[in-house]
Amino acid sequence: MEFAVELTFDDPLKYLLRDSMEMLNDRDVTPLSIDEDYEPYLTLLVTRDGSRLHNLMPQSLPLQGSFPVSFIQFVLSPRLDCCLLPLMSPELIQFHRNLFEKLVAEGLQISQEYHPGSWTPNCMLAQTIPGDLLENAFRVARNLALPFTGRVEQIRFVRFPSRNILSTYNFWEEVPPPGRRNYFNLFVSCDVYAFSFLYVLAVLTIQPFRMQYAIKLYFDDALKSKILDSMKWVRELNIPTLIKPEDEPHITLLVTQPCSKPEDILPDSIPLVDKFPISLSLFSVLPRKNNLLCLLTAQSLNLTELHDNLYDALVTKGLQIDKEYVPGVWFPHCTLAPSVPTDRVGNVCNILAKVKLPLQGDVEHVRLVQLPPNCS
Repeated sequence: MEFAVELTFDDPLKYLLRDSMEMLNDRDVTPLSIDEDYEPYLTLLVTRDGSRLHNLMPQSLPLQGSFPVSFIQFVLSPRLDCCLLPLMSPELIQFHRNLFEKLVAEGLQISQEYHPGSWTPNCMLAQTIPGDLLENAFRVARNLALPFTGRVEQIRFVRFPSRNILSTYNFWEEVPPPGRRNYFNLFVSCDVYAFSFLYVLAVLTIQPFRMQYAIKLYFDDALKSKILDSMKWVRELNIPTLIKPEDEPHITLLVTQPCSKPEDILPDSIPLVDKFPISLSLFSVLPRKNNLLCLLTAQSLNLTELHDNLYDALVTKGLQIDKEYVPGVWFPHCTLAPSVPTDRVGNVCNILAKVKLPLQGDVEHVRLVQLPPNCS
């Protein structure tokens, strides 16, 4: 028997999530529940020590106030589960970390996948979808008017597998959005030798046409090898766009709008950062992005703050950033294939379900890359 701590949401967000489940049901994809009393939720942690958790809950809950939450992406996991992923906001990351640290300090054992650095928050909509119904689920995904935005309203203590709600606690006030910490000065003061900052400037000469540029984050050799090795059996499915053994996996931090003055993108716009750990915690297929296959990052304040400060630095210089990479919209992931044919998604998921996750390592390089002409 297991016990969970879950977040639930205000009524407008709750109804949006329930409507998504109804849409799946209308397409014959059975959601988790269509009972009128069902409340969608986001699991913060799971433990087997229910009695200790019950005793610790009231004094351990960081209920200083409610905070916003925004579900920005529909994903299919290797177990063929459909879920919505929230924006990795500092409020959500810090709330989870505070609760985890308080409970662990009291001796509670928490399942590894819910540890900070491994946890990938999600709201489950449907589990283990039959392969012949994947296209139905994908049609629903493409029609969702994301993002779904609201506020967390309650935190509850639940027993599995019966899903009995043992206790519920309300957030009692609104937390003002935290000011962004100025990590730029902190980053540039780091020892440069601790981080290998690479950038591509060979092409940054005066051009007669407008170009786009991306700033990408690359991994250490060990993590790079783990990512490429995980694709070994997937390559047998002959997916044309799948990442090749000679490619370098990465996370794209941002992409500029076409600009005619590439000299505006200079190293002083990009924080020199000390390398930091990163955890790739879930393989996913994104039907709203042409069945993009990717690895999702676990929650990371380092990554979120680096992106926020980089965005601010470039916008301050007058550069326009592609809307997908704006804070509050950006969805960090490592692309493995830009597109997977729907009839092969089930086979890909079956293979990737056997890969042991998370894949962990360090972020080691930042690169400025010129994109091919007409690349969006």
